[in-house]
This record gives sequence, C-alpha cells and structure tokens, in this order.
Amino acid sequence: MSVGISLIAKKPRPGFFGRFSREADWHAVIKTAVLQIAKTLDTEFLVVPTGDPKSIMPHYCEEWLDIEISKDSIILSSKTSSCGPGYHAFIVDVIDSLESNGLRFEEDGENVDETGYFASRDFGELQRQHASYLKALAAWVQDNRDKSETGLRMSLPVDAILPAPLAFHAQTPSGFMPYQSFIDISEAEGSKLTELASDWFAWWDRKHSAQDWLRIGKQLMWYQVPWHVPADGYERHVMEAALECCRRARVMDYSIELPQTEIQELEKFLSPETPDTTAPVPGGIGYRRRLCSRWIGSGWTCEIPGYWYDYSNDKNWGFCFGDVYLSVSTYKATADANADAIELTDLSDDIATIIEESGAGFKMRLTRQKLPSDAVGYLYALQAASLNRLLLIVIEGNDDEFEKTIPAIARSLKATKPGQ
Repeated sequence: MSVGISLIAKKPRPGFFGRFSREADWHAVIKTAVLQIAKTLDTEFLVVPTGDPKSIMPHYCEEWLDIEISKDSIILSSKTSSCGPGYHAFIVDVIDSLESNGLRFEEDGENVDETGYFASRDFGELQRQHASYLKALAAWVQDNRDKSETGLRMSLPVDAILPAPLAFHAQTPSGFMPYQSFIDISEAEGSKLTELASDWFAWWDRKHSAQDWLRIGKQLMWYQVPWHVPADGYERHVMEAALECCRRARVMDYSIELPQTEIQELEKFLSPETPDTTAPVPGGIGYRRRLCSRWIGSGWTCEIPGYWYDYSNDKNWGFCFGDVYLSVSTYKATADANADAIELTDLSDDIATIIEESGAGFKMRLTRQKLPSDAVGYLYALQAASLNRLLLIVIEGNDDEFEKTIPAIARSLKATKPGQ
C-alpha cells in the first residue's frame, strides 16, 4: 500500500541533445536536476550521497528514484507516501525542470500520478490525497495487526535495522506508535484528519515549516542514525543532517521543543575526541540503541545491539563493537535433514549440546566449543534440521560483558523456513 508518481518521456531525437546519448549521461542529467531543485528549496543536504551515478535517493525519508531507460523513452517513478506531499511536489518540480533537456514527461495508460497533482497542481488536494492514504493505511493496520508474528513495520525501508516490536505498537518512521493511534486516524475526518496527517508525514508543507524540519530530524534519529561514532562519510552525513534539521527548526521557531538529549549525544559522537568504543545511552529516540534483529546469511538472524559496526575482510564478515567480534559463515549441512544429530568432525568430543524447539516448529542444534587458549571466544555451530543448513558463528572478545553477550546472542539465533 503506497502512493506515488510514474511518468514517461520520449527521448529527444538523435542530434537534438546528442551529448546525452548514453544511459549514464541521462542518469547524470536527472541527478543534476534533483540537486538543483533541492538547492532552490535549501534541502540539498538531505539528498543521500550514494557514490553511484545511477543511484538517486532525493531524500533520506523516502525510497530511491526509479529510472527506467529504454531505447526510445525514459520512465521516472517514485513512491511519495513515506515522506509526504511536500516531497511529491518536489519530484514534480524535478520532472518539470527536465524539459530543458528535451524530456517532456506525461501520463499514459500505465504511468500516472496517483494523486492527480501533476495535472492539477493543486497542493491542497495533494495533501488531502496523502491524508486519505494515511486513513486507509490506519484501517489496514487494524485489520492486520493480529496476523503478523513479528509486529507491523510501517513506511520504513526494507533494509532498516530494527528491534523486536513492542506489544500493541507498530514501528514507524517516528518511533513506536500504539495501535490506538491508528484507530484515532481511521475514525478522523476533516480538519482532525489533516492535523493527524501533518504529524505523520515528514514533509507536509510545500516549503519546510519548523515542524517539518523537526519531524525530519527526529525521523533520521529514529531509523537512520547508527548511534555510534561514524564509521564512514555516509554515517557522518546523516548524523550531521539530523542536527541541521533540528537547528533549522529552532531558527524558524525559537519556542519549539527539541530532543536536546539526543542532540548532545550526536554532537559527542561526531567529536574527534570520542573513542569508537562509546556506546549510546539506553532508551530515547533511535531504534539502533536497542537490541536489533540482524540478518547473518541464508535465512539466519540473531539479535545484537543495533549500534554494533558491520565489518568484512577476505575471510569472513560479521559485526563488532569494542573487543567483541561476531564472525559468520553459512554452509549446507551434509547430515540427514531428519537426523537427531549432526556430525562435526572438526570439533572436540567434550562439546556441550543443546536441542531447542524454535517458534516455527523445527529442531535446532546448538553446539559450543571453547576456542584455543590463544583466542578468547567460542565457536557455535547451529543447524536447523528441517532446512538442512549449517551456520557457523565465532564470537570472540575479552570485555567485561563477554560472558553475558555470548548466551544472549546464541539464544536469539533464528532460522526462517524457505519462502518466508
């Protein structure tokens, strides 16, 4: 369920705009148009730095701009129901600006603006369309909240790092939202629905208001900020963007209430004097402050602190923080899928074995072996018998919480059945 826009334009005839003959050239033209329109609205700092000329993400609070280039035409598509009506109008501005490059976009039978804004240019109606979408979404939540085993996640990127859901809450760009709030939205009409919609969408007005800036800043803190010392330029950029949004909100409205605790913590993480072993304060804004479910290959997941760093090298990959490293390898098991045991010939005879029943109803075998004396850590081998897959995890480290960290991670290991 979403709202968006998809339009098509014929390519200019050869020679008319000959310098844009290659596909890469057209990606560059569109990316330049995005940056130029963002600059006129003073939102250039919210365009996501991808490093790939073919990947364009015009705003942190929305998905990628989809560009389909064929021999004779170009199709631009964008979902806008996460960020809101202001972003939708921004995309139309970008599309309009591309006419100077010989691209005149239009609707056809398959490519349309689902809100009607491209044809009407009625921004009030565009806001009403997004409010109606939110009302329909709220009704959907009521119908489906008891059907999801993992809780509902609304308007969040598919690759967002998220914790286990809270009871009677959905995970949204603005944090945990009680199901009662969706009931209130589904029953709202007129000005009340408009008020609730303006609180939901990051970019509600044509130009950013103080409340828009605050919502965007807080949404970045909830699901984009990693809550650790930045590992690269991308993480630094999103952390600085969150702070800049809050700063702009205060400039426009001095009385606006800012998340001061989170602002101070972000400033600390951005300081060159802060060591990369600094963990965030528990609680507060930010999903990644909490234990989060992380994909570790071939359908396996485990729960680790969301602020742990990703790492990879020539031999393996995994997660780390401070002196604790979790490295992962996955293999197809050679044992009979229905066997009660799996033979691991490279492990010693004094291994303690635990049989567990997963929530999905299939057996898991967890095998633990202490690593050699020159390494502080444990090797875990886990098999889901019905999947015939083997997961090898090495957890090593020497911090004070090590003995607590190992069992917690081991207990959180889960495998999904094929097709799930």
